[in-house]
Amino acid sequence: MARLLEVPKCRGRLAWTALDEEKQAALSKQLTAHEKAHPPVVLKRRDGRVIAEGTPVAELLIPGGLAELEIHPDALAAKADAENKPAAVVAAPAAAPEKAPALRN
Repeated sequence: MARLLEVPKCRGRLAWTALDEEKQAALSKQLTAHEKAHPPVVLKRRDGRVIAEGTPVAELLIPGGLAELEIHPDALAAKADAENKPAAVVAAPAAAPEKAPALRN
């Protein structure tokens, strides 16, 4: 069976130690600035308790197994507007000629 998609093999990334110290320092500085501007998200329960990393999803389920969420009023209005619009009219295809005239040489 022929392969549908040829994917090139990964050649990996350049080793950190292969970079000169100046480049390493510049990249470390950029990473520190990025981490300061974008701190990791801390997941919390509704009562404010922090959810520890690695907590199994089964422990986070809502009792009853199903959460009924309210639909935003704007979404309800948009749905009502869409249901009240008339259906798009599609033109019928043009009738084909009954029989093409025969060509004579």
